[in-house]
Amino acid sequence: MADPSRVKMLCALMDGRAWTATELSAAADVAPSTASGHLARLVEGQLITCLDWSERRFHLGGEAGAALLIHLESKGWIQRVAGYREVVVTASGKSAVQRLFSG
Repeated sequence: MADPSRVKMLCALMDGRAWTATELSAAADVAPSTASGHLARLVEGQLITCLDWSERRFHLGGEAGAALLIHLESKGWIQRVAGYREVVVTASGKSAVQRLFSG
């Protein structure tokens, strides 16, 4: 625990939620690449365990997933979250899903 950035990251993790490396880098006021290095040391020291982002969120992969996401985005039903690999469903997307899949 010689580095204050690692201490900041551990303190942030004490809230119990799953943080991304990018979020932890912001909490520790370091670059994402620096945070990744610190996380590797914390994992190596068995102070934390890490999950792949896909283990915390549902996701679509491969060509079928990419085609579906492109189509939904072109309809305005989803929007990408800047700086992340996730998307959010828009109000029109929620309406469309309700219309298409309800009773």
